[in-house]
Amino acid sequence: MLVTVANDHFLDQWRHIHQPQNEPITPADTTRAPVEPFDGTPPAGQSRPPPGP
Repeated sequence: MLVTVANDHFLDQWRHIHQPQNEPITPADTTRAPVEPFDGTPPAGQSRPPPGP
């Protein structure tokens, strides 16, 4: 956990140095996937079933 916190601190400092505040975080040409409404049903099973007892 200590390494994770140190990495986060390092990356935060790097972002402040290399990415000015007025520069957008994501490029403007990033395409967005269309969002489909969620009806509450789980996704269809496309994997193998769990192993038997």
